[in-house]
Amino acid sequence: PKAAYHLLQAMQSPNMRIIFDPANLVSIDNVKEQEKIWDEVGEYLGDKIVAVHFKGMNFKYDGTGDFFSTRLEDSCVDYAGAFKMLRQLPQEIHILREEAIPEIAASDIAFMKQFFED
Repeated sequence: PKAAYHLLQAMQSPNMRIIFDPANLVSIDNVKEQEKIWDEVGEYLGDKIVAVHFKGMNFKYDGTGDFFSTRLEDSCVDYAGAFKMLRQLPQEIHILREEAIPEIAASDIAFMKQFFED
């Protein structure tokens, strides 16, 4: 988040915005520190976020730190925590879904809806 903030500051363009991809900020080393990550995203980038990118991801716990695609509900990403931060922002935020698979679309929709219903 800090690097993206510095880039936005350097560019000073009203047209540069952020597509927030929580999975890209999570690694095997910080998977337990996601609340801190989402707080930093909100602090540094909150007013610039225009979309959020959903993808399921988890790590192979084989010492490599590699990750693999999963269903959204099986992801190691704390989407509840990320959306707690996003819901505090005043702007409209669009949703992007990577790797949409028709056979699991219903579960994807149900998973994502839980973050938008009051």
